[in-house]
Parts: sequence; C-alpha cells; structure tokens
Amino acid sequence: MQVQAASLCGSAGCSTDVYLKDAKGWTKILDAVSGPISLLPTKHEGLRDILVDTSDRWVWKNGAYQDTLAATDLPGFKTSIKKHQAEMRQERLYTGQ
Repeated sequence: MQVQAASLCGSAGCSTDVYLKDAKGWTKILDAVSGPISLLPTKHEGLRDILVDTSDRWVWKNGAYQDTLAATDLPGFKTSIKKHQAEMRQERLYTGQ
C-alpha cells in the first residue's frame, strides 16, 4: 500500500508498507520503504522477493523481509535492527497475526 498525499509524503517521497493476507486478515510485513516497488519472480521461503527503487532487494527470511543492501556498520546499529525484528516477530506470535 502506498500513501500519496502532499501532507503525508516527505522529501524522500511517499512511503510504502507491504501487507500479507492470510486466513486471519492482513499483517504488515514490510514497513515504510520509499520508492517504486516491484515483485520479483524469485522467492525465498515461499514469498516473492521485492525490489525497491530498482536496486534495493528485500528477501523473506526467518519470518520477515530482510534488506540485502549492506547497512552502515555503526556501533549497535545492526544489533538494534535485529532486536526490533525479533520483537516484531514475537508480537505477531503473541497477537496471533
């Protein structure tokens, strides 16, 4: 889902959230990426890879989409991201989504 409204989009453009529909409803599986997105024919763990802005490939791994671009190695940065992803997976298990 991409929201496009002047009051909601910033200097980087409009953000896109990706949802997965299952028998229980809709679950957000990718949050606030910017740029045009495309579904690729390749799959990981049953879900199609996503291409954001022609060069940023996301793959499904361990219950979440993972960015394949190398992140800047700031102290604690990758650890913080991994902690957030684990919390989001736990929340989905807890809420049954």
